[in-house]
Amino acid sequence: MQRFLLASLIVVLLSAGGLMAYNVFSTRPTRGQPPGEGHTGSVSGDAAAPGVPLSPQPLVVALGRLEPEGAIVAIGTASNDRLARLLVQENQLVEAGAILAYLESYTERLAERQYAESQLRDAEAQGAAEAAYWQATLAEAELHVQQLQALPPLDIQAQEATVRQLEADLASAEVERQRTEGLRQKGITAPQNAENQQLLVRRAQEQLTNARAVLAKLKAAYDLNLRLARAQRSTAQRNATRAHTALRIGSLRDNLVLAQVRVERTVLRAPISGMILRILVRPGETTGAQPILKMGHTQQMYAVAEVYETDMRRVSLGQRATVISPALPEPLSGTVVHIGHMVAKNDVLAVDPAAATDVRVVEVNIQLDRSTMAARLINLQVVVHLDGSTPPARTP
Repeated sequence: MQRFLLASLIVVLLSAGGLMAYNVFSTRPTRGQPPGEGHTGSVSGDAAAPGVPLSPQPLVVALGRLEPEGAIVAIGTASNDRLARLLVQENQLVEAGAILAYLESYTERLAERQYAESQLRDAEAQGAAEAAYWQATLAEAELHVQQLQALPPLDIQAQEATVRQLEADLASAEVERQRTEGLRQKGITAPQNAENQQLLVRRAQEQLTNARAVLAKLKAAYDLNLRLARAQRSTAQRNATRAHTALRIGSLRDNLVLAQVRVERTVLRAPISGMILRILVRPGETTGAQPILKMGHTQQMYAVAEVYETDMRRVSLGQRATVISPALPEPLSGTVVHIGHMVAKNDVLAVDPAAATDVRVVEVNIQLDRSTMAARLINLQVVVHLDGSTPPARTP
């Protein structure tokens, strides 16, 4: 009899437990049924904020997360170094381009850049001195060319005049010789006069030959000296170019640019304006594959909703949305500003053990009207209600 009563009590307890389980899980979406598919209530009892009113006539309900504009930026370095100085702290607002930290190799790279600068300065100073020297050399060579082009032609002209005078004297002496010879033959003049006149002709011929030789020498010397002066001028120009090239000023400038790039690699700067969310590496610790810190543009926050693929036809740009969570003191409103084009596996999982854990979703970005509360809870899991009070516009 006692065993019968005990068995009856167990059956009653099991029936009551099954009924309670049925009442609890019958209000939740079955496994494989996405949030918003076939119902317009909350996603689960754990996700909805108690006492928070939902948006009127929600068309789509989806899980999501809070993110800053442009998502979270992980800042690090590709080199295996050590963090020397950290100039920021968590929750600090910084402007784009602000220096966040220095690596240990910064001092060494800075010294290399200073050495490259000194090399370039020395080379430029030497180049200036070389340029002045070769400029003076070129000026001297140019003056020498001008001198040869101006003075020797005058000497040549004077010698040509001398040759013409001697030619005239020779012609006159020849005429006088012939006249004297004719008179000698007639016995009018003494033979000695004819011989003297013959000597005068020979002397005129010798003087003319010598003058012509001098003229030829002047012309040859002028041509040769002019070509030599021009060659010296060209050599001076080439030497000036070679001296400038030997200084390798261009290479030294490139080396300075490279040294500056190496210095910049040891300085971490903020790529965006935003807040330092988390510091992962402290001074003295090594850097490498892991980021040093994370930051985000928290002045403008977004809710990234993971909308089930079959609900995408109900989503459009400009659609209003409401974001709720027990962690938020009040619902947040926003507008759909971006709709993804890629279907992927959901990243946000509901607390409900009976909720879908492997569904196909599309990310929808909702720009929040107010970002102050959301900026304090980045990556917070939220429930997003897309408003369905008005028919959504056609999505482009």
